[in-house]
Amino acid sequence: MTGATSALADEDIGWYAGISANRASADFEDRSDVDFDDSDTALGIRGGYMFTDLIGVEVGYLDLGDFSARGDRPGNRIDLDADAFSAALVLNWSVHD
Repeated sequence: MTGATSALADEDIGWYAGISANRASADFEDRSDVDFDDSDTALGIRGGYMFTDLIGVEVGYLDLGDFSARGDRPGNRIDLDADAFSAALVLNWSVHD
């Protein structure tokens, strides 16, 4: 599920922002008998600027969630907190007005 709003609704240029809610999955297995297959909610925010109706730039942050598991032996444990940052060149080609 993704949403975005434009600062200038009648134009395809200017600032915009968006949020997203997704499901992230992690599947991990190692030689220390620690393994898990888990999922969590991933929340994101992004924003950008369209210089023209064709070209823009965008930056974003995505919190992919927290995952943890215990192994078969005492002391075997893994904790994972995953985040992502992005920067992109945006190329826009509208198929319909």
